[in-house]
Amino acid sequence: MTTKLEKLKQKRDLLLEKKKQLINNSCVTNIQNKATNNASSSSPLVEVQDMGPNLDVILANDLQNYTSFRDIVRLVHQHGVEIASASFARDGNSSIQVLHDKVVNPKPGFDGATITRKMKELACVFGQSNNFVITDFGALADGITDSKEVNLEIDDISYYAWKNACQTPGGVVTVPAGETFLVSSGEFEGPCNGQTLFQMDGILVASEDLKLDDTEFWITFHKIDDLVLSGTGVFDGKGALSWSLCDRSSNCHHRPASLRIHDVTNAYIQGITSLNSKMFHFHIHNSQNVNVENIHITAPHDSPNTDGIHISNSRDVKIADSIIGTGDDCVSLGDGCANVNISGVACGPGHGISIGSLGKYSDEEDISGVTVMNCSLSNTSNGLRIKTWAPSKSSIVVSDITYANITLDNVTNPIIIDQHYCPHDECQKEGESSIQIKGVKYINVRGSSTTEEGIEVKCSKSKPCEDVEFSGVELNVNGNPAIASCSDVGGLFLESNPVCPNLLPLCIK
Repeated sequence: MTTKLEKLKQKRDLLLEKKKQLINNSCVTNIQNKATNNASSSSPLVEVQDMGPNLDVILANDLQNYTSFRDIVRLVHQHGVEIASASFARDGNSSIQVLHDKVVNPKPGFDGATITRKMKELACVFGQSNNFVITDFGALADGITDSKEVNLEIDDISYYAWKNACQTPGGVVTVPAGETFLVSSGEFEGPCNGQTLFQMDGILVASEDLKLDDTEFWITFHKIDDLVLSGTGVFDGKGALSWSLCDRSSNCHHRPASLRIHDVTNAYIQGITSLNSKMFHFHIHNSQNVNVENIHITAPHDSPNTDGIHISNSRDVKIADSIIGTGDDCVSLGDGCANVNISGVACGPGHGISIGSLGKYSDEEDISGVTVMNCSLSNTSNGLRIKTWAPSKSSIVVSDITYANITLDNVTNPIIIDQHYCPHDECQKEGESSIQIKGVKYINVRGSSTTEEGIEVKCSKSKPCEDVEFSGVELNVNGNPAIASCSDVGGLFLESNPVCPNLLPLCIK
């Protein structure tokens, strides 16, 4: 995984360097100089005929069909121009497009030279650049105007900026720095022609329209191999209104998660911020070889169900060197996960780092190979938690789980295995969990608890936990040693305090 991660980083750096070079590309520079020195100049690519109240835009290109009528229509609409009629001809990859326009309510400063320059820049970008900036496709950077209000669905941005980048080897979609865009929803879908970089340097703001809360996800990356999501930008979920309407005594009304990574292979996500999601911040589902590092996730401590990163049915996932403070689990794992590494995460506020809940559904799959190391948890309502429903509808196995070098500060329930999980009295009858938990190690876990019980292990009577080991665990409450409570668990304590005296024998095979 390390080798693959390094390769992804190198590819990202190469793409960013290409982007910088394209900004200073001689094509754009020469076009701007022509527009400044001779407003009526033409080029083999673009000609604008300005005739009083009418305007004709002629675009002849050899750009492999990337430039289309809708790109031009969007651009002239931004300058108060209506399309009267249009014609189009193509010979192979070459095409001639003519728009006959009527100038109705032009914006201040509008003239033919402005359109000429912008059209030439557009043609240049499509012809020579692999960088597709969303403002080139009509996205308004005012943070107020929804894309729908300017006749531009975010699906259009996906279709144009994303699709062009996706089809271009080494393609880049850029959300520019210093700009804020109001976005209803968006799906960025593959397969793509090689690695695609989504350079997120601006701010995307979700709608607060409660009618949209019935959707599952706000932004989705789907069916992509070799994705880089990178930058210093912010995904602002605008969740406060949705939280206020959530019934916290039972299941919340379904609300969209901010970001979903779905059916993605070989992804590198770094640098971005997720703010105030309506539900989960990130959901990584059915994906493989996903590396997340140096991200920042934040929401208030009382924001319901705002898990930082939820991982399900995925393998070879790495979460590293990130700051997560939210109203639910900082990181949570659902069923079907394998080879997950969580390191260098600062968690708090939140509900800690959790595996589960498991056993609510009959079609669940095993979890194995989870490592949580070099993490810190501060002021969280749980620490390191594994939870399964009782009774459970599945009989999966949770195995090979390691927690190492963990620092806890003012944490409630620092170490907890709960195989009698039943929130909101949702269980219909009494019974035991049929999920097997085995091979769990706690190594060098130290810090302070707000509860007298620093360790609470409540396993299933029908499937007792096997091979649970505590080594170098030190937990205290107000400077005094915490206590441990264990039932139906086999394992051992080495150089730890507190300890459980009633462990079952080890079952290591």
